[in-house]
Amino acid sequence: MNKYPLQFVALLALAWLLLLSSGCGTARNLSNTTETPENRANFLHEQVLKNQLDARWLDARATISVENDGKTISLAASIKMCRDSVIWLNVKKMGFELARALVTRDSVYVIDRINNSYSVAPLSMLEETLQLPAELSLLESLLLGNPFFFVTDNLQYASETDSYALFAEDEQTSNRLWFDPQKHKLQRMLLLDKTAGRQLEMSLLNYNQLSAGQNFSHLRRFQVGEQQLGSATMLIEFTKVSLDEPTSINFEIPERYERSR
Repeated sequence: MNKYPLQFVALLALAWLLLLSSGCGTARNLSNTTETPENRANFLHEQVLKNQLDARWLDARATISVENDGKTISLAASIKMCRDSVIWLNVKKMGFELARALVTRDSVYVIDRINNSYSVAPLSMLEETLQLPAELSLLESLLLGNPFFFVTDNLQYASETDSYALFAEDEQTSNRLWFDPQKHKLQRMLLLDKTAGRQLEMSLLNYNQLSAGQNFSHLRRFQVGEQQLGSATMLIEFTKVSLDEPTSINFEIPERYERSR
């Protein structure tokens, strides 16, 4: 089986940072509802959506570790988001910036500090390169920790130990998400693209309250798998998170840099 090349893993780390963060507000206890088994799934889906984190700004720092083919890369990252507008991030190693990226509604801009170059590509580049769906709204939802469903038709519910699951599928995709039954905090998410033979799994750990009272998962585990390229794993630990505090977003391409794409 082919493995992800090291350069690909670095891009994987950069792009995966766009798929982070999670927070949920307090919701009703399931035991206090009078929902019947027939409409329990739809009711819980409504509760999950009602308790999504609603923030226009995000400013975060994190340490990340990417493991692939027996090799581990450790990096530091800064992430900023202005909802419905841009996502900005940079990646550093030992204090030196390796790359900086800006994602808009339709484009991805990447500055490569190592090779003194930059690239501009449609947002679909992330999907083509990483074999993951790429839309700004989806990236923002995952960045804020708001659950994303590929499929909601015939949504089903299952009660499991210390959690409940909502799941659905069609001919092309399937999704299964696990939640805390008390506060509807997202615990785990599994997205599967059947036609391409790829999947993304995210686990959310170490929830703590931010100053505004939102619950936020400070430790994440991502695993991506593809039939031909194999799999890779990433661990992310957030060291700083602030919401709805406007911040400056600086993205300037040096004149001496050459365009690589």
